[in-house]
Amino acid sequence: MRIAFSLGWPLLLAGLFFPGRSSSAQSRVVALPGSLSASEGRTFLETPFSFGPSRTQVILDKALLVGLGSKALVTALAFRPDGGGTFAAKTLSLEVLLSTAAASPGVPSGNYAANRGKDAVTVLPRTNLSLPYAFKPFAPPSGTRFWIRFSKSFSWKGGGLCLEVADYTSTKSAWRVDAASAAPYGFGRVSYEGAPCPPGRNRIVSSVIPWPGASVEWKTRLLDGSASTGSALLLLGTGRSKWGGLTLPWNMDPVLGTKGCRLYTDVALGLAAVLSSGKAQVDMGLLPSNPVFSGAVLTAQWIVPGGSAPGGVGASGLARIRVGSAPPFVTLYNYLSNSNPNSPKAEFLAASAPALFLEVR
Repeated sequence: MRIAFSLGWPLLLAGLFFPGRSSSAQSRVVALPGSLSASEGRTFLETPFSFGPSRTQVILDKALLVGLGSKALVTALAFRPDGGGTFAAKTLSLEVLLSTAAASPGVPSGNYAANRGKDAVTVLPRTNLSLPYAFKPFAPPSGTRFWIRFSKSFSWKGGGLCLEVADYTSTKSAWRVDAASAAPYGFGRVSYEGAPCPPGRNRIVSSVIPWPGASVEWKTRLLDGSASTGSALLLLGTGRSKWGGLTLPWNMDPVLGTKGCRLYTDVALGLAAVLSSGKAQVDMGLLPSNPVFSGAVLTAQWIVPGGSAPGGVGASGLARIRVGSAPPFVTLYNYLSNSNPNSPKAEFLAASAPALFLEVR
């Protein structure tokens, strides 16, 4: 009598008691920043999927990557649509690079290549990918994910992370991504105080200094000057309440014969600018990359001699500029005005970062 013996059951039992190690079982998903794992971000980004052709570069500080451990093999990543809208499905021609960041988020270069690490990997060559339809959720965040599966994995071994997405498609339809904002990290801001003289003239407008070393130049403008030509004087101070024995704001009327004019700022520096059609501007360039400036307060006021103002002098109100602290992330991008996604330089900087979900082993 022939006895038939099957290996099926023994192999099945062996699999139950001595399970093999599956590479898929080892995969896990890490949210960056971790605070957005199950929460909607404070803002959104149009880039990298709303306006192409474009190139987007995201730099994340290593402090945000603790969830990756000491090293990780990144095999895929996902973006989450902004929970405040509904976005139609569309197909884009995308290329994705990952590297260790060669620059910190606080001091990024305007040149994309300077922010990439030497270990840069094109994890996805130029490929047509379909973004899913994303409906506005009843309670954000959205449950939709746009997953990008890599053709080549990236081996992260510590340090910050630099992500680049190039969109080679001419597209102008919004597909916004959920994002973290720099607001909790002390992003710079400008507030305006006091009143200009004469009323309705000599308006001051100042740009924000987001943080020391940020690649954003500080510009202060004069609009609707009480004199249309000649020179205007920009006074810069440090926000002190007293200067040269004067308590600020100081009434200039009794001394200069002006009407309703006040000196609002102490004076650490005075800079002359040429008036053209009642407008003037001073470009201060970049604030040095020195943490001593983080949180510093700077004040600015225009003085406009000549013109028809009483006493022959007009003045703006005060711009109070508070310098921010460097955030742990930054997004650089170019689009529309520079339609070449291979442009070496970024045109814009955002102190925010998309909610990312990395599949790692």
